[in-house]
This record gives sequence, structure tokens and C-alpha cells, in this order.
Amino acid sequence: MGELFVNPWLLGGLALASAPIIIHLLNRRRFRVHEWAAMDFLLQAAVTNRRRLKFEDLILLALRVLVIVLFVFMVARPLVTGGGAGWREDERVVVLDDSFSMEVFTPTGAVFENARESAINQVQDAIGRGMAVSLRRGSRPDATALTVGRPVAEDGETGEGAPASVIESGSDVLRAVRELKSGDIPLRLGRAVTQLVEEAHADKSPVFRRVVLISDFRAVDWLSEGGDVAESIEAAFHAVRQDDMASRFGFQLVDVGRSDVENVAVTGLETVSDQILAGVPVKLRVEVTNFSSIERARIEGELEIGESDVAAFTPLFRVPLPPFESVPPGESASVEVDYTFDQGGQYLVRATLEKDQLARDDDSFLVVSVRDEIHVVIVDGDPGRDRFRGEAGFLAAALAPRGRLTTGVDVRVVSEPITADLVEDADVVFILNRQTIAASEWDVLEPRVRDGTGLAFFLGNRVDPDAYRPGGLNDESERRFLFAARLSELEREPTERPTIRIEDDAHPAFAVVAGVEGFSFRDVRFERFFGLEPIDGARVVARFDGAGGDVPAIVESQLGRGRVVIFNTTADRDWSDWPTDPSYVIVLQEWVRYLTPRRGSSFNITAGDEISWRVTPGKIYDVETPLGDRHPVRAEGDEPVERLSFAGTSRAGFYRLLERDRPREDAGPSIQPEEPPMVRWYACRRPARESDLAPLGEARLRELLEAGEIKYSIGQEVDVDAFREEREGELWRWLAIAAGLILLTELAVAWWFGRT
Repeated sequence: MGELFVNPWLLGGLALASAPIIIHLLNRRRFRVHEWAAMDFLLQAAVTNRRRLKFEDLILLALRVLVIVLFVFMVARPLVTGGGAGWREDERVVVLDDSFSMEVFTPTGAVFENARESAINQVQDAIGRGMAVSLRRGSRPDATALTVGRPVAEDGETGEGAPASVIESGSDVLRAVRELKSGDIPLRLGRAVTQLVEEAHADKSPVFRRVVLISDFRAVDWLSEGGDVAESIEAAFHAVRQDDMASRFGFQLVDVGRSDVENVAVTGLETVSDQILAGVPVKLRVEVTNFSSIERARIEGELEIGESDVAAFTPLFRVPLPPFESVPPGESASVEVDYTFDQGGQYLVRATLEKDQLARDDDSFLVVSVRDEIHVVIVDGDPGRDRFRGEAGFLAAALAPRGRLTTGVDVRVVSEPITADLVEDADVVFILNRQTIAASEWDVLEPRVRDGTGLAFFLGNRVDPDAYRPGGLNDESERRFLFAARLSELEREPTERPTIRIEDDAHPAFAVVAGVEGFSFRDVRFERFFGLEPIDGARVVARFDGAGGDVPAIVESQLGRGRVVIFNTTADRDWSDWPTDPSYVIVLQEWVRYLTPRRGSSFNITAGDEISWRVTPGKIYDVETPLGDRHPVRAEGDEPVERLSFAGTSRAGFYRLLERDRPREDAGPSIQPEEPPMVRWYACRRPARESDLAPLGEARLRELLEAGEIKYSIGQEVDVDAFREEREGELWRWLAIAAGLILLTELAVAWWFGRT
């Protein structure tokens, strides 16, 4: 009966149709007969009209019963289906968009509140009809789904790739919907539909699923950056069209979004330099993007800076941001703030703007990893009797000058063979004019570079080209990439001393001097250099210009996480006067920072990314989310693992990783206080593209769905029956019109019969 009526329980009102009949019967009362002479004439007249009166009473009785029946059927809402299965609904799947764009605040409240009420209506309606219903989060379709009344397959399996389902009571599911919070992960509609198709393939029964998507239908959720339909959604459409899946799915799209929202978001927060040193000023850059349709002016905000030795982020310093004077619609602007961190360690930085309709993206987060200093080891292949007679003198002075000038670089000059102990704490290793490098030294350097240590070579008269040639080493060993070039004959006394031409002014090692008028490095002339040919994968950063032709002057390569650079000159004055030029200090300082491992980058992630860390034996780990929830993270099984990860980064903010000693099973009660855990912080930011609230538009949405041959209905209102009305053909409106017409007819007939 529930398949024939929207409100079948109201059919009980048909009992009211008996009311006119009862009244009719009551009016047929018996009378006592009294003989009266004049009655003979009256009885003769009544006999003549009796048949006509009975017929009129039956007509009025039928009209009144029919009016009541029509009103009852109208409120019960019967369905006309045409006898096919296209209208059938065996299971309803409610996909709720819980991305942060749904937190837009409108005069009627937050959009997400309206979406949540719509989801509750859908679940209640499905439960009332006695059908199976499941609830899925649009941002995490692979997560466990809450299900009511799902039929279990014969083999008890949910299918490969299908999310686990928790069978709950209707009240539990409704409570879960009411408690649901939005996150900062984008809507993954394509994956959600593909997931449902995989479940349908695994389910052998001909179940028809009604998929209800409740969303704000933004363009960024459906389209790629180029404006085409997103690949994941295109793949989902293709999956629905295959193997007769289209006949087993129907889609109802409930649009709860607003098209008139103005939004400005923090889309970037970073340090200008990769290496932040204690006591050395650094620039913090904040970028905002205007996603509104009008220009925004005088946007104000501030930076909040806190330390890591806390249980929750607490700002210790507040630094006002320079105002963003004017940001045109659809464009971005940035400002920079100078700040000096006094000590090494982790610092927590939050950038905030004045609130607008979508307050969720008016802030962003950053973890700044500050070093006390950069450790540089210089291996001098031609040491001298005093500081500036050896190869390392000028380089050491440039990196760590004596006096009150603070560069944050600690330099150690050695001339002995390269061993693991020698470079254990080194961030960057310089090798100057070394004749050859032994195989054991390559073996020490190769894993260090792979793990992130920077490596730099300066050449010179003592260098043996054959010893550095990749072909001269073991070709099967990847250590040959440590020196990513082939050396040929030494160019001696060119007729015209060349200068250096920088190939890319935007290179991080040269960006600080890009566009600087009269920068002297471009005028330094070089007397000698090797013929140098980079191997595959190496990058030429600068070339000798002039008599040097196109000979590379600086070559860079990458091995694992580490960077390697070759300077085709000497670190001292043997081949040029560069070490005495002011540019020598600036360029080498920038190269050291560029080569130093970027340890802070791994502490800044995007919502939905995993937090991953290296495991220390004998330690256990917990992760605290920005909402204060603590989640233990343990290795599965008894086998030791090298790394652990935490995937629950659905909310932007600061996450705290706690590392503690594993409790000993045989240890009794201890009176010693527990050691405080080691703490590491991670900043989780929102995807910048998610702040674009431009709607896809119903016309474009219909175009995409019709091109994919998807059966759908689009509801602008929160209406659980929008799809049913369109596909099944409800009759309540026609019944209401018919009831009104019959009621008027009954009144007119009763009036006419009364006159006659």
C-alpha cells in the first residue's frame, strides 16, 4: 500500500464516508398512522412523487459520499505509476554535503542547518515508508555509513570497495544527523556515486536506489579548473551508464545553496624563506582572495603567534597586518610582515581576517620550524697555512663572518676523509677542490643526501676529471648522481674573461636579488673553468656568458630529498675575484639556505592529507585534533613499523602529536612522576579553491546530467517528494479540483431539488 500512496495511513479517513449514509438512514424514521379523512387526498399526492424523491435523495447521498472519499484520497496522495518499476524505491541513500562551504550564514541561518533538516526529513520519510535508508558524508564517502533496514545479501558481503555499514535504529540515525558537524574536506561526489555503483554490482538483487544529494552545488565541486566536468564525476557518470546501472538508480538533487554570497578568504600563509633561523628576521606572507562579485577595500586582519610548549594554541603575540587596500573580484593580494623568532623550536601562527558570511575560511594556520643554526661542514681539498690561503677561507668567512653579525650558520672546516661521524649533524656539506672521492666516501654521502642533506662542489686545479666522471664509477650504483655532470678539459686563460648569466632569476637561491639594479654578481669575471656536461635530470642554473660560450657555470640536481649543486669555479680567488665581491656573501648564504633540508614543510598539510611520522622504538603515540579529541595511533600487529600515520584531518587547525614511553607490562606501581610527552605540532589548512562559492547553476547542472544520461530531479526547495512528484505523477491536485467541483454540484443539486 505504501507504494500506491504517499500517506497510506490517512486512508482510515474513508470511514467518514459512512456519515452521510448514517444520516440518511436516521432520517427514514417510522411514524404512527392516524386515520383522518383529509389524508386520503394527501396520500394520493405522495404516491405520485415518492419515486422522484427517493431518486433525488440517492443522488445527493452519492455526491456527499464521493466528496468525502475524494478529500480522503487527496490527503493520502495516491500515485499513478504506469505499471513499471521506474517509480519503485527500495532503498534511499542520503548524501549530505558536509564541506565547509555549507557553513555560509544567510538571513535564514546557516546553509548547513537547512541541509541537515532536509536530511532528517529524508530519513524520516524513508523510515515511515518502511524502506531501507543510509546516510553518507559527502566529503568522506568511503567512511562507515549509518543504515536503517538494509537488506543483507545472501553471502553477507557488502562488496569489494564498499564502505562498512552500521545497522542502527531510526532514532540513532536521526540523532547522528542532528549531531553531524561540517568539515574542511571538499565534497567528493564522484567517489560517492562510484562507491554506490560498486555496491550495486556486489548486490545481486534488483534493488532500486534513490540517491538524494543535499548540497550547495558549487561549480568547483563539479568542474575542473579548466571548466570541464571533473574527471571523478565523469567516471561516475560512465559507471552509472554501464551494465544497466541506470535502471537501478535515480537521483534527487536538493539545492540548499545561495547565489548572492560575498566571500573573502585567507588562501595563503607562509614564510618567504624555507629556512627560519633564531634571531634572524623572517618575512611572513599572508594572501587573501576575493571570491565576491564586487571589489573589496581596506580588508584588515592580524597574525597570532604562539609557542609549541602548550596544550592548546594560545596567542602570545598579536601582529596587525597591513591593510589590503583594494582586492578586485576574483583576484588575490598579499602582504608581508617582518618577525624575529628568539629561539629555535616550533611556533604556531594563525592569520585572521574580519568576519564575513563564510567565517570558516577567514583564518589559516602555519607551523614555523625555527632552527638555532644551520650546520655546515666544509671539506677542504687544498688546505693552506692560514685562514685565507686555503680553499675554505673565503667560503667560511662568507657563511659565518666574525663579529656581531648573526647569520645563523655554524661552519666546521676539515680536511680529513669523509666519514659518517664527520657529517652526522651536517645540514650542508661543501667539497672544495678535492682531487678524488673514495668509494667509501661516496657510500657515506649518498644516504645522507637521500635523507635531505645538501651537497655542494667547488672545483679547482686539483680535481681529477676522470675521478668525478659518472662513467668512472660503478654505473649500477645510484651514487653516481651525487655528481650530476661530466668534466672535460680545463679551459685556461680565455681571451675574454666571461661573466655569469643566470638562467632563472626566480630560482630560490637568486630570488632575493632578482631585479636589483647594479647587482655586482653579474659583472664578476672568471678566468678558468672546466668543460662541463650535465647528465640527464640535472638542471643548469647559470652559464658562462661571453668567451665561455654556453658552458654551464652552476648545475643543480636532486637525489631523494636532498639537493646537489656544482659550482664550476673555485671557492677562493684562484679562478676569479668573486670571493672578494660583495655578492659572494649574499649568493652563498642563499645557496646554503636552499640546500638545507626543509624540515618545516612536513608540519603543514591540507585537510584530508595524512599526518605521517617516523616511529621511535619503545614509544607510543596519540594525536589531538583542533576540537580537543585524542586519538591513539598504534601499529597493527606485533611487527615493528618504521612510520605511522593519522588520516583524520577533516578539520583545519592545529594538531598535536604526543610521543610517550610505552608502559612496561611487568612494571609495578611507580612513585616516580610520568615524564612529559614529546610534542610535535602540525598545521592543517583548507584547500584554497574550496572558498569559491560561485554556483554551478541549474542550467549547467542539467546539461551535465543529461549528457551523462542520468535520471534526476532538481529540487530548489527542501521537499522529500520532489522526485516522486515528477517521476510518479501524483493525483492530489486533480482530486482536490474534483472534490471542489462535486461539492459545488451537490449544493446546486440540493438547491434545485428543494425548489422543485
